[in-house]
Amino acid sequence: MGDVVEVSSDSDDTIILEANENVCGNEGSSKESIQKTQYENDREMLQLLSEKYKKPFENNENVEPVINKESKKREKELEKALKGALAASKKNTKPTECIKFVVAIIDYNIINEHYGNDLISALQVKDIKYKTETQIFPRTITWIRQKQSHLINDHGKLILSSTEEDTNHLIIIMNCREFIEHVNNNTLCAHITSIKSVLANKIITLVICDLQSYHKYQKNRKYNEMRTQVTNEKLRKTSNIELFRDFPTVGKDQIAFALTELELFCSCSHRMIESGPELGQMVAQFTKAIAEIPYKQQKQDSYQTEWFVAGDNRDCVNVDKDGNGLRRLWNQALTTFPLASLETAEAISSRYPNVSALMKAYDECQSKEDAELLLQDLPIRRAAGPFSITRRIGTELSKKLYNFFNSMDGEALL
Repeated sequence: MGDVVEVSSDSDDTIILEANENVCGNEGSSKESIQKTQYENDREMLQLLSEKYKKPFENNENVEPVINKESKKREKELEKALKGALAASKKNTKPTECIKFVVAIIDYNIINEHYGNDLISALQVKDIKYKTETQIFPRTITWIRQKQSHLINDHGKLILSSTEEDTNHLIIIMNCREFIEHVNNNTLCAHITSIKSVLANKIITLVICDLQSYHKYQKNRKYNEMRTQVTNEKLRKTSNIELFRDFPTVGKDQIAFALTELELFCSCSHRMIESGPELGQMVAQFTKAIAEIPYKQQKQDSYQTEWFVAGDNRDCVNVDKDGNGLRRLWNQALTTFPLASLETAEAISSRYPNVSALMKAYDECQSKEDAELLLQDLPIRRAAGPFSITRRIGTELSKKLYNFFNSMDGEALL
């Protein structure tokens, strides 16, 4: 049995090398053979060490693919959640859903008025959310919008958060007595201006209660006074007399002037109501309109033009990818000119089926005068058959069409 060489490592395992008995036991071996044997032993020892410490790294080669697989799975889940959040956000802005995220804030003083219960009932019937709070100014209604947003936390999960923001619309409900006194004292504009100075950037709508009943009272009062003078009868008492007896006397012209002044100088519109259900219906309409503002704004921004060009009305012509509908669109464009009827447009389009054909005909004219009179002699048939009456397009319409398609001045009048 030969000599044994033991090499220790950092771990508990040991590596044992067995030396060559013949080489180590032979004292007469040369120095070169001894060095060669030591070199081979060292080489074997290093090879064993490398194989020993290579195994842990080989086991860790599968860790990275597992981590990548889990991260990709999380990314897919997050992407799916983001798509769901985007779809929910888009759904919440639609007219059928957006009203659920708007809350009407009603002042406590409105509930105590005679129309308060009718207002609340109308909102409940329409499933409109509302809250009663003490507002800065009495008998006012404002709205708040609940905005939902999605955030990603540190763990990569999607979290739903909700915030509230004020809208810039305000309703002021003014009783008939208060309104008549403001008009009589010429302080209506000053009163609304003071409110706007506190509630900046608010679009104010003034709601006036029982004004028509006041006008009716004034009319009946004059009639009863005249009748009393003629017949010497006593003045008949009615509910309107008891309600408006102490009010200042203000005429319709004075009220109309005050409301016009209010709209011009204070940018404040007004509505007149005579009953609680009417007020409730109006507030419900306002709430629906305010809720649909983001949806309509997105729809308007998608047009990318200053004027409305989408096919949302009955007069628009649809043109498909094959060009079907171009002839009808050309006829409709021609009918927008004064004195141009459908028969006139059909007469022009039968000779010049599109704009390019008409422009080419203008270019082939020898002079401007010839181009202006190019269409004047085109016949217009009013009916089909041998007894149909024909007439010409005429000089005036022919010149208008030429100026429209050839003028270099965009401000020129036709």
